[in-house]
Amino acid sequence: MTGGDRQRRDALATHAGLPEFCDFRVVFAVMVLAQLVACVVSLTSPGRTVGTWRGFALTSLYVQWVAVASIGLLCVLRDWLGRAGVARGLALAWVMVMLVAAAGTAAAWWLDRRFALGLGSGYALHRLQLEAMGVSALVAAAALRYLYIQAEWQREVRAQAESRVRALQARIRPHFLFNSMNTIASLIPLRPEEAELAVEDLADLFRGALGERQDTDLATELDLVRRYFHIEQLRLGERLRLDWRIDEVPGDARVPPLLLQPLVENAIYHGIQPRTEGGTVTVSGGLDRDRVWITIENPLPGVEQPVRGGGNQMAQQNIEQRLRYFYKGRGRLEINRQPDSYRVTLGFPYWRSMGEGADR
Repeated sequence: MTGGDRQRRDALATHAGLPEFCDFRVVFAVMVLAQLVACVVSLTSPGRTVGTWRGFALTSLYVQWVAVASIGLLCVLRDWLGRAGVARGLALAWVMVMLVAAAGTAAAWWLDRRFALGLGSGYALHRLQLEAMGVSALVAAAALRYLYIQAEWQREVRAQAESRVRALQARIRPHFLFNSMNTIASLIPLRPEEAELAVEDLADLFRGALGERQDTDLATELDLVRRYFHIEQLRLGERLRLDWRIDEVPGDARVPPLLLQPLVENAIYHGIQPRTEGGTVTVSGGLDRDRVWITIENPLPGVEQPVRGGGNQMAQQNIEQRLRYFYKGRGRLEINRQPDSYRVTLGFPYWRSMGEGADR
């Protein structure tokens, strides 16, 4: 495991159970909720500033002030809250929101007295603070509960995605390993140089495929595909051909591990190997604005040739679910089956780092 993977795992352990307070979507949700609270407060406070756009605007400004300050404080102190444990961390976050509301109310009260803004200067400061803390306590309790449930759901999705990666890693071992070793053994007395290269390719392939990375770059994934294809070509010979069209693919794009190799394995196993004459696997891709696309296409066996079953749809569903999780719903996998060909197309955002486009 690399140092970066260990750091990410330690961070996840520290933050386990706490919402992603620094996530843009969480901040946006809090601001929307704050605006709804401002609407309710304006509609239910006839004795203060209801009925004027100026009053509504000032109330919205005050509520948003408290909301942004609260979520900013929780973002800064998230590590400390995480070390306190889930229940205690959420309780401390709840208390902090109330304290921020009290401090924000004091600041608003002073500004109102200083500039006559009409926020409620006829009321005592302690009464305004108690009201603000009461409202913030109810809203914060509901919001933290919702964010906690969302965080738990995301952790469950992450755990399922990681288990699917491990399933793919386990799946690559048996038949591919045995076939590769048999191929290498047959090459040793006849073509020892090629056997040595095959051993190196096999070692690199397994080193990359069986790691514990959460992400990798697209160039590494494509290199794994090349090595896998080279080993399979030693086994199938001239029956297996590769049409490689990836000059426009950005190699620094971040992708989940084991994204392409299982699809190429399916193309060879289900499309090329059953055909007496073999065939060509076409791997193409490019960049369309801010989205990367990759297509893997293979011919299909004729009606008179045996068709292999099992495994194909499972691997595709696995990869599609991991794409959607990794790219937060913006990754896609499309299948186009024709009588004589089978094409799988992947589309996903062009992220050059773990943090780009999402707080990962």
